[in-house]
Formats: sequence, structure tokens, C-alpha cells
Amino acid sequence: MVKECPNCHSIEDDSSVFCSKCGYRFESRISVSEVSVKPEEVVWMGKPHPIFFLESPLFWIGFILMVFALGVSFIFSRLFTPIVILISVFSFLIAVFAFRAYEKGDKAIFFILVIIYLFFIAISSVFSLISLSLVIMYLGYIDGVLSVEYLISRDKIFITKKFLYITKREVLLKEVRDIIIQVSFLGRLFGYGDVIPITGGMIDLWAVSRHTIKYSVIRGVPSPEHVEKIIRSLITSKSK
Repeated sequence: MVKECPNCHSIEDDSSVFCSKCGYRFESRISVSEVSVKPEEVVWMGKPHPIFFLESPLFWIGFILMVFALGVSFIFSRLFTPIVILISVFSFLIAVFAFRAYEKGDKAIFFILVIIYLFFIAISSVFSLISLSLVIMYLGYIDGVLSVEYLISRDKIFITKKFLYITKREVLLKEVRDIIIQVSFLGRLFGYGDVIPITGGMIDLWAVSRHTIKYSVIRGVPSPEHVEKIIRSLITSKSK
């Protein structure tokens, strides 16, 4: 994926923080103030590819549940299937606004919307099942894409996830001994993959359990080879 610089109209990689020609700083959802790094020290910022949520188990659980609910709706209330879908989408939107309120810290609005949503699905049958499946699929999107942020400075790699709880991980570039790239089947189709910086203390863990170091993996980013080159160039510049 690419984007155009609004200052000089140069075509840059979608993950670029600065324009390679004029130095224009692209806007990003990641707030540099949330991590211990100065804005001028930022080399790359990014998030997982939008399609990466397809690898979330939550998405497929919700998808299977939705297929089942739609099948039941079609068999027992064929004439009302469009109404079922409309009501389900409406209740799903209530859930989306509730999650947005939770993300912003608006606890009162969050609890009010949750109560409305629970009341809505309590008085319905198939409607609630379809709505619940949509919510589970949306949770997979939040968990895999929206809640994850990556930042590379001249000294560290920052991995942040803000879902039901907040997880932050910092990897010192001077401790990185190797970089592994993993690309899944979907990653080959849509151009994303995992970038795994292996530090000295992680080499044995990698051999024993890959699950142990999951918080140190830059998962599902577009153009993983580009991210790898950035990290290797920073490591090389520090070793000179």
C-alpha cells in the first residue's frame, strides 16, 4: 500500500512516517507522547494490516455463529429475514459505540450502552444471536488490528496493545541478534507478515515456546521486509 505526500506529492510507502523527499511528517493514530521517545527520534510507526483480523479466532467464531443464526432465521422466518438483519445491525452499532466509549474512558456512556444492548438482546431471539455474532467478529477486529500499535525509534522497538487491558513491550535494538520474518497464506495474498526481533535472551525461548515471546512480535504489518530493513539499518548504524 502507498500514499501521497500532501506537500510534494511524492509517492511513499503506507508505513512511512516521513516523506523521503521533503521530510513531511505524516499523521498517525499512534501518540508519541504515550511512549518514552521524542518525536524527532521516531523512525517508523505502524499498525497491523486491516485484513489481519481474518487470522483472529474471535472473527471465525463470530462468523460461524452468524452463518448458523442466519440459517435459522431463513428457515423459520423467511419473510422477516431483512428485518432480522436490520435489527441485528442496529444493535451491533450500539455495541460498537459502547466499545468506542470504553476506549475513550467514558465509563458512564459505556455502561449505559451496554445496558441498552443487553436489554435489546434479552427481548429478542434470532436477532440477539446475529447481533452477538457481529459483536464477536468486531472484537476480533479490535483485538487484531485496532488495539495494536507499533513504533520504532533510533534505540527501541515499542509494541503496544490496548484491548481489555493494556500491554506494552520495549525491545532494545542493541540487544537484537537476529530478525525473523513469518508470512502466512493470507499474508502472501494481501502483503503482510510478522517481524520477530530475536534478542540474546529470546533465542532459547524461541526454540522452546514461540507463545512465550508473542508480545515481542510485530504482527501482521504491511511490507514486513521493509520493516526488517529499517531495523537492520538502525542496528548496523549503531554497530559502527
